[in-house]
Amino acid sequence: MTCRAKTATEPWLATAFVRMEAMMISEIPPAGAIWLDLRTKGKHSALSKIAIKMAPRSKLDQKTLLHALLRRECSGSTGVGRGIAIPHALLDIPSPLASFSRLEPPIDFDGPDDDAVDLVYTLLWPRGAGFSFLPALSKVCRTLRAPWIREGLRQAQSADEVRFMLGCDPRRPPSPSPVFVKPDLGLSPVGRRADSGL
Repeated sequence: MTCRAKTATEPWLATAFVRMEAMMISEIPPAGAIWLDLRTKGKHSALSKIAIKMAPRSKLDQKTLLHALLRRECSGSTGVGRGIAIPHALLDIPSPLASFSRLEPPIDFDGPDDDAVDLVYTLLWPRGAGFSFLPALSKVCRTLRAPWIREGLRQAQSADEVRFMLGCDPRRPPSPSPVFVKPDLGLSPVGRRADSGL
């Protein structure tokens, strides 16, 4: 028996390709969903403020978002170490939503190490598209695992610089390295810690 290769000309497969592409593109938050030096009092305060800010885009109320994020935290902290947390939840929304927050000061997130969290990448995913959620989450983790990307995010001075860093291939640091500091100093900005790597 000869197997016929499926192509994107088949309607169901073409739709799946388009849907998957849309999912992957949404992993980089828009400029309006990037908040630098967000002041919070702790994990609950941080998630509450993020839920309030993401609610309009999700078309859900902030209490629903906050409840979903806190419920996920109850099953295990989304702090992944090195000052990073990736809160996430599956919700009844039509498309994925992402945001990035840099906290000032860093907060305890019950992560696997003793590092306080200052980089928070929040990912909301459609419940009906769970098949593509784990690959997207894994991609975010790989990106944030790169020390030079973390340092770039900590030094970024604008949403555009954050988007640039999140869009970089973690396996290939750009040359020259995008260090967003004054060249005459050569140091991280005051109050922003330097990342020592893995």
